[in-house]
Amino acid sequence: NSFCTLLGTPGTEMPPKRQGGGSAARAAANLAPRVPFVEANESLRATEEERSATSKSLYGDHKARVSANTHHIHDRLRLRAYTAAVHAGMRGKRVLHLGCGMGLVSMLAAKAPAAHVVAVDTSTIVNAARVVAADNKIANVTFLQGSLHEGTVQLPEAHREFDVILCEWMSSFVTNDSASLRELLFCRDNFLAAGGTVCPNKAELSVVGIADYQYKCDTVDYWDSVYGFNMAPMKDLVMREPTGCPIPKHLIKSKPCTTISLDVFDLKQPKDLDVKDKTKNAHLVVEGDFEINVTSKSTLHFLTFYVSGQNRQQDCPAANFDLASAPGAANPWSEVSAALPEALPVFAGDVVSGHVRIEPKGNDTEITLSVKLSNDLIQHESTTVHHFQY
Repeated sequence: NSFCTLLGTPGTEMPPKRQGGGSAARAAANLAPRVPFVEANESLRATEEERSATSKSLYGDHKARVSANTHHIHDRLRLRAYTAAVHAGMRGKRVLHLGCGMGLVSMLAAKAPAAHVVAVDTSTIVNAARVVAADNKIANVTFLQGSLHEGTVQLPEAHREFDVILCEWMSSFVTNDSASLRELLFCRDNFLAAGGTVCPNKAELSVVGIADYQYKCDTVDYWDSVYGFNMAPMKDLVMREPTGCPIPKHLIKSKPCTTISLDVFDLKQPKDLDVKDKTKNAHLVVEGDFEINVTSKSTLHFLTFYVSGQNRQQDCPAANFDLASAPGAANPWSEVSAALPEALPVFAGDVVSGHVRIEPKGNDTEITLSVKLSNDLIQHESTTVHHFQY
C-alpha cells in the first residue's frame, strides 16, 4: 500500500481501502463500531461571531474554526506532557502563552496555579477562550488577540515581565512556522525575566529512507499520460513539492538519523527586523548533515523528515518532556516526504549521506537537499530544491 493512498491520484477516483485477512476480517470490519468524524462535525458549528463574519474574515482566520483546534485537545500524550510541565515548573510563576488557541493549556497553567497567565493568539478563537475561562471562574488568566511583535496588541502594564514563555514553536521542518518563531523571539528578548525559560525549548529533525514505488507511479509517472495527453512537464513541479502524511512502517528502509538539533536560545533575531516583510528570515535558517544506514535490500524513492520537541529544564527536571515523533506512529506533527531525483537501489549496510538546509520564506519554506550514494549499482550525487507550504 502506498504511504499516501488517502490523497488519491490526480484525475482518478480513490479506490476503496483494502481489508486484509479475507472474509473473516471483512466481517469483523463491518461489525466494528463506526467512530464519528469529530473534526467534520465540529467544523459545522458556527459561533455567533462566525455567523456575522464576512467570508473574507473567516478565510483569513482559519484557526478560529473549532475543527482547527480539536486535534490539540484530543492529543492526550501532548496534553499529558504539558500538564506535567505546568504543575512541576509553573507554580507561582508569571507565564506568557503564545499561540494559545482555545486556551486549554493556558487554563491548566493558571490552575497550577501560576501567579498569572497572559495568553495571546492572533485568532479570534481567544474570544471563546475568554468566555470559557470566565465560566470556569479562572481569574488569573488574561486573553489577548493580536501580535505583540507586530504591535497589534499590547501587554497590560501590570504584566510585562515573565518567568516562563509557553510556545509550541517547532513545526514539520523545525523553523518553518516563521510567524510563531518571530513572535517568540521578540517576546523572549523583550519580556522574559532574567533566568526565565521557554517551554518547550528544543527540537530535533530526523530523516529516514522510504521505498514506495506505487506512490511514485501514482504521483510522478502518472503525468506521462493524462487522458491521452503527455503532461510530463508537471513532473518537475510534483517532485519539488514535499508531501505531508503518515508513513507505514513497512516502507521504511533505513535507520533514522538526526540531522538538526536546535535550542531556541541559539536563535538570534535582528533588532531591526522588518515586521511587515515575512519573507526575510535569514536568522531562522537551519541546516545539518545526515547519514542514514540502509537496513535491507530495496529501492529508495523518498527521504522522509519528522520533527520532535523537547522541554529541558535543568533546575526543574520534573518539568521535562518529549513530544517524540516517528514514522508510522501517531505524531504531534506530520512527517514530510521529499522525492529523490532518481530511484536509488540500495543494499543492507549502504550509507546514504547528505545535507539539508531549511529557509522559511513566509508561508513557503525552501528546502535544499543534497544526497550522495555509492555502491556496486549506482554512483549518485544530487542537489534539489523543494518548496513546502506551511
